[in-house]
Amino acid sequence: MLLPGVPRRLVDDMGELKELVRELLVTERELTRTSKSMDSKMDKLDVANERLDRALAELRGFNEKLDRLDARIARLERELAVIRGGMEEIAEIVPEIGKGPLEKAKQALTGD
Repeated sequence: MLLPGVPRRLVDDMGELKELVRELLVTERELTRTSKSMDSKMDKLDVANERLDRALAELRGFNEKLDRLDARIARLERELAVIRGGMEEIAEIVPEIGKGPLEKAKQALTGD
């Protein structure tokens, strides 16, 4: 219905503006819903990132412990090499160590 004195084009433009405002409201609602959904997902991502940070910190701790263990093992291997060398020197000097009385008697009799 046209109001007296209002051009038809102005009425059509007002109708088009109403339609555009309705579409904008629908879009705004969709954007708000999407934003809330993304906020929820971001919260979940934040929680996941915190968990990953804690896991990385634990792994760093494990790596430090493993590095210390590796250093201890290396020291023990060096010490064992020294002990092994000492044992070999002793075995060369005293070949009878570890032989029981029967073996010593048998060697004395057979000359082996």
